[in-house]
Amino acid sequence: MSNNKPILTVAIPTRNRPEYLRQSLDSVLNQDFQDRRIIVMDNAPDIDVKDLVEDLGKGEVDYVKFDENLGVIGGWNRAIEACDTKYLSIFHDDDVMLPGFLTKSVNALEENPTAMMSYTQANKVDQKLNYISIWSDLYPNEGLIKGQDYLSYTIERGCCVTIAPTVVLRRDVFDKVGLFTDELCYNSFDFNMWIKIANEFDLVFTKEILVNYRLHEKQMSKEHWFTKGYPTGRLATMIELIKGVSLLLQKEDIKKDVDKTTFLVHKIMEFNKAAAGYAKNLIQGI
Repeated sequence: MSNNKPILTVAIPTRNRPEYLRQSLDSVLNQDFQDRRIIVMDNAPDIDVKDLVEDLGKGEVDYVKFDENLGVIGGWNRAIEACDTKYLSIFHDDDVMLPGFLTKSVNALEENPTAMMSYTQANKVDQKLNYISIWSDLYPNEGLIKGQDYLSYTIERGCCVTIAPTVVLRRDVFDKVGLFTDELCYNSFDFNMWIKIANEFDLVFTKEILVNYRLHEKQMSKEHWFTKGYPTGRLATMIELIKGVSLLLQKEDIKKDVDKTTFLVHKIMEFNKAAAGYAKNLIQGI
């Protein structure tokens, strides 16, 4: 790294997962992109990882420890506050960057100045990093995506088409749309942010597998998306999608297009029905 301020911050919020953090941090350190600052943000841990970070980082990694548990959202927002570079990656402590992720993500943003956020394709892997499947089809075309097109495709698919560890953001986007929040749901706070960004700005997609997204028992996604009979993640997704539809219905060009308006009204009805079904599954007598 040069003596000048780097262009990118990679922040890794963590708590009590040293066995995964070692692999995650190692994958960041081994990226060919070197114009970066790396921060491990340890969230009121029971298992201290400072020695691990110092051993792996060899002076290249900053370590910050919080005495109070800030929660996932609080930790991510601290990462934003700590970032003084042009770009920010908030990377999961249990996932793995594949070679070229940072270079290709930063290049995508540099080459598309109207895009405030980049994302890539990913693999699902098990806890030992064995391949399970591709994460999803995601967006059909790579390159610059108009925010309105991203929202439309998200609503058409009925799901979040971006997985958080593949995201790199312009730091100043948060000055425009605010920090992460659970304004609608806690377990979909990242999806909520992608919708807010797409409502105002373009995005850019690299259709290449550049992250291994790990599935395991200790992750937030396991509880909310992969626990049978406990569809909290799907319920939150429907609520966020309804917000996305509401934002599109406010666009002047949408208001003038009867076919698009009719389609979006039908989608709101579809998402409402699905949300009601998930809520009934969770709350008896509702």
